[in-house]
Amino acid sequence: VITNDYGLVSLEIGTGTSSNDLSTIDWTNGPFFIKSETDPLGGSDFTLVGVSQILSVPYSLHANTADSVVNENDPVFNKSLASGITATDTLNWNEKLSVEVDPLFTNSTAYGISSNDTLHWNNKLSEETDPTFVNSVASAITLEDIDKWNNVQSDIQELIVSRTGDTLHLSNSNFVIIPGISLANYPESEEPVITGIEISLENVADGTNVIVTIIVDDPFYTNVNYVDFMIVNSDFLPIFGINENVTFTETDPGVFEYSHSYLITSDQPNGEYCAVNFQVKNEDNVTIYWDPFECFTISN
Repeated sequence: VITNDYGLVSLEIGTGTSSNDLSTIDWTNGPFFIKSETDPLGGSDFTLVGVSQILSVPYSLHANTADSVVNENDPVFNKSLASGITATDTLNWNEKLSVEVDPLFTNSTAYGISSNDTLHWNNKLSEETDPTFVNSVASAITLEDIDKWNNVQSDIQELIVSRTGDTLHLSNSNFVIIPGISLANYPESEEPVITGIEISLENVADGTNVIVTIIVDDPFYTNVNYVDFMIVNSDFLPIFGINENVTFTETDPGVFEYSHSYLITSDQPNGEYCAVNFQVKNEDNVTIYWDPFECFTISN
C-alpha cells in the first residue's frame, strides 16, 4: 500500500483480495483489534506501528443474526412478567378506556375523586382557618398530647383499699386518705389483711435494737415473700426503711410471720419513733396493708 503526498494511508477493511474470509468472524466473541505494521523499504521486514480496537461499525454484520432469532433463551426474561406480554397487550395500551367500566371502582368512594381534588392535596393549608375548629378545645391539642395518648399505661395506678385507716393505696407507695373507705366498714369484705404488728425493744451496748414482727393470719393468703415499711422519728422523717423480697415463716397453719431488727444507736435523740406504711405481698403479687402507726419510745 503506497502513502499519499502527506504520508497517509487509507484502508477499507472487508474489500479487496485477502487470504482471510471476513465473513467467518464470529463478532459475538469480541473484542477485536486491528494491528498495523510497516516496512518503509517495501519488503517483508515489518515493524509494529499500533493496535486499535474495532468498535461499532463492523458489528453491523452481527445485526444480521437478529433475523435468525426465533425463541428467547434468556432465563431471567423468561421468568419475568414481561415474557407474557403479547402483541394484543401492546395494542390495548394504545386503546385505553375513556370511561371507567369496572363496577367495583364505579361504586367506590374513589370514583368521585376529580383532578381538582388532587390539586387540593398538593396545596394543603399550612395553618388551620376553620373558625369552628380554631375556637374548639381540639385546636389546643399538641404532638406531646398525642404521644401521651399512645402511652396511657404509664398513668395507670394500682388501687388497693386498706382494711383500716381509711387509706386508698396507689402505685409507687403513694396513698390518699378517704374517710370511711376502709374495708372494715364493710363486713361482707373478705380481703386478706395483716393481722398484727409487734414491736419489741432490746437494750444493747450501742443503743436500742428495735425488732418489728409482722403477722399475717389468713389460710388463703400463702407464700408471703415481700415486705415494705419504714421507721420515722417524731418529726415524721424516715430514719430507716425496708423494701425487698424476704422470707416469711409459717408459725401455725395459715399464720405467717417475719421479724426485722434495726439498731437505733445511742447518738440518735431519745423520743418517740413510729413504724409506718406496712405492706406485704405474696407470690401471686396480692398486696395487703397495715395502716395504723405502731409507735415506741427510745430512752437511752
